[in-house]
Amino acid sequence: MKDLSRVASRLGKRRVPVAARVPRTLDSVAIGEAGVTVSGFRADVAPEIGRRLGDLGFVVGAPVTVVRRAPFSGPVIVDIAGYEIALRVGEARRIVVSEAR
Repeated sequence: MKDLSRVASRLGKRRVPVAARVPRTLDSVAIGEAGVTVSGFRADVAPEIGRRLGDLGFVVGAPVTVVRRAPFSGPVIVDIAGYEIALRVGEARRIVVSEAR
C-alpha cells in the first residue's frame, strides 16, 4: 500500500493543467470577451485554409473579439482588425487563441 501512495504522489506532481493541454479555439470564446489573440491554427488545418484565414487577418498576435453568433449553429461573427468577418463554426474551431499578454 505504501508503494501505491508513493506512485500516486509522484503522479500528482506531474499533472499539467487542462488549459495547458487543450488548446482553446475561437469557437469557445464568449461574445465580447476581451484580451484574446490569435496564436495559430490547429495542426490538422490544410495549408490552403491556413493561408486563406491568414489573408483574412487571422495572424499570430492579432486581437480578435466574437461579436455575435447566429442561431442554430450558424456562423460566428468576429471583429479582427476593425472588420467583421463571419466564419463557419468549423472554421472557428481551427483557429487557436490565447489570452493577450
